[in-house]
Parts: sequence; structure tokens; C-alpha cells
Amino acid sequence: MPAQITDPNKDEQKCESSTGGALSKFVGSKSKCISKCIVTARKAGSGFAACFFPYSDLTEVACISDSLKGAETKASAAIGKACLKDCPECYNGVNHPSCAGTNNPIVTTTEGDIDQPFGPGTGFPDLIYCKEKGGTAPSKDEAKCEDGVSKALVKFVGAKNKCYAKCIAAAYKSGAGRGICLPPNAVDPALNTCINDPAKGAEAKAKAAIVKACVVLPGCYTGTAAQVANTFVSTVEGKIDQRAPQISCGSPSGAFVN
Repeated sequence: MPAQITDPNKDEQKCESSTGGALSKFVGSKSKCISKCIVTARKAGSGFAACFFPYSDLTEVACISDSLKGAETKASAAIGKACLKDCPECYNGVNHPSCAGTNNPIVTTTEGDIDQPFGPGTGFPDLIYCKEKGGTAPSKDEAKCEDGVSKALVKFVGAKNKCYAKCIAAAYKSGAGRGICLPPNAVDPALNTCINDPAKGAEAKAKAAIVKACVVLPGCYTGTAAQVANTFVSTVEGKIDQRAPQISCGSPSGAFVN
């Protein structure tokens, strides 16, 4: 018989919650590695190509992949540590991490969401830093916009994941179960306020930050600042919503496993 998915125990909940937090931090850390490379190349007026996937700038590669201090290593180690006591059984399926302390599969999956979310050449760095991707240094105001977009999206990833984590923790405590919090049919009112409130929601804050930073848009951006903000936020949000049910996936009951 197929497995019946149940709410995880306390240690599994800690593993899932910590995994979400570690992945949000990883998005920020890897984005900083990329932005530092871009800023250095801007100053030099060349070398932009090395900053983009598959990444050939040696400083950037070390920042991302160093076996001791790289962003990938730290994220995998954080998940391994948090999941040491108990790893949710559902993490052994397709697209889920193994809870191992190194080379964690969900870190690799998240990395793919940054580098090639919709296939080759679709990386968020390619889209955000499109002037540099084309081999051209942006103006000061264009660079401010690009950097503002990157920072706003990183902050949005963390903010929306916190909305999910808070909702799921409360749902487990109340016995309602994580289903009320997860896409595509999240119905928890507090969660929807956290994400969608037109003044203080995670979406609104991210869009406002982008509009504020983008007084001058790079020529490779399409539309107004508001349209650019909507496009970037909704695209990133699609990836967050795709991964949220995989991170907070529950555990199959042994009685229902073949």
C-alpha cells in the first residue's frame, strides 16, 4: 500500500524547520558570492563572464564551494547537524535531502533554482545582472537597480520562508497539520497576511524595495519599475512555493509502507 503521510515528530520537525532556514541562508550567502564577483568586475571593467554559471572566477568559486568555508558546505553541515537526531522518512524520496552532513541533495536542488531555474541561461544572476551578462558595465544608477533587485529577492526568500515556518509550527502545535500552510491551497489567514498584506506582506515589501532601488532601469529590463518588481518577485515566489512542500513533507506512517 502507498504510504500515508503523517505529521513528523518533534525531532523531525526541527530537521524540517532548520532545513528551511539553512536554505534561506544559503540563498543569501551564494548571492553575496556572486554579487562580490560582479562588483569586482565592474571596477575592472571586464571579466564579467567568469562571474556567471558555471562560475570560473577563483575567488567566487571558493566562496561558493570551498570544502571548509564555502556556502554549499555550510548549508549542508547546518542541515546535517539539525537532522542528526531524526531525519524525516519523506526526505529519502525524489528531490528530498538525505540529511547527510555533506553534499546535501536539497542544497544542490536549491542551487539549481538559482543557477538554472528554467533551463540553461535562465539563472537569476543572468536575469538580474543582465548588463554584465551581455558583457557591458552598467551605469552607476543601473548598477544600483541590479544590486537592489538582488538584495530585495534574497530578503524576500527569507521573509516568505519565515511566514511558512511560523505557520507550520503553529499548525503542528494546534493539531491542524501543515496542510493549511502549504501551497497550492494554503488557507491559514495569518500566513496569507504575512505573505500578501498590501502594506506589510513579504511580497509588498520586496516589490517596494525594488521600485525604490530602480529609479533608472537597465536597458535589458522590460517594463516599468513596478512591472519589473512584479515579474522578479512572482518568479522567485514560484520556486519558493515549489520547494516548501518538499521541505515540510511530513513522514509516512510505517503501517502503510510496503
